[in-house]
Amino acid sequence: MYLEAGWSDFLFVQPISGIAVQSETTPGPHSELVKPVFFQEIAGLAKNWTDAIALDVRRVCDIGGGTGRAIYELDLQISGIDKLALVEPSATFCNWAAMLLASESKLPDLPKVDTAVGPIYVPASGRPAPIPLAADRLKILNRNLEECVDLKNFDLVTCLNVVDRHHRPEDMIFYIKEIMSPDGLLILSSPFDFDQSSTPDENSWINDLDSLFDNSWETIGETELFYEFRPFNRKWTRYSSQVLGKRRKAT
Repeated sequence: MYLEAGWSDFLFVQPISGIAVQSETTPGPHSELVKPVFFQEIAGLAKNWTDAIALDVRRVCDIGGGTGRAIYELDLQISGIDKLALVEPSATFCNWAAMLLASESKLPDLPKVDTAVGPIYVPASGRPAPIPLAADRLKILNRNLEECVDLKNFDLVTCLNVVDRHHRPEDMIFYIKEIMSPDGLLILSSPFDFDQSSTPDENSWINDLDSLFDNSWETIGETELFYEFRPFNRKWTRYSSQVLGKRRKAT
């Protein structure tokens, strides 16, 4: 489901079954695929907000970067980036990110959303071009953020829909702050879909990202964006994510 949510416009362009794709307004298992609009909109916000504060973005890090669509879109939208880092604890997601962002090799068969039993595996209908000079510019780290002690001085850090999947959101924000440059911009998003398995302490179940920051930080921008995915072909999940841009106040 995450490959569809992030890369359907490249990987699953044609209906695999041969059945004509219906409009998303028409119900059924062959409805229109989820599109990666969320990631494109985030990159657009990042471009607008960094331009608004005249931030020269050379180093970008995406925390919990999944299969890499956010990094891909940020590199498209913001010119002049020298270094890109994707931090992701899932080895499976990191492998997909490496294949999609840093390789021109033929993709293996892909898991495509199907029935509640599980995905089916199909050939890709296309693929994105790799990030230019990915071997030199892109680093994919299969680690938790807390283990990334070598990451420093990022001008732009994104962390998208991860806060409610961390056991202690306050700790995660502390480590994110540690990898930012002094005038860097942080873009956070969350739908606040907390649960006991991810975040056992219900006192950490916040409902406003701004509560994670003290008054030494200023808000550069704030909005709401929809994020969608399909767990299986008859079930659509749609979140409204708060999106917040923060940076340290000048001293």
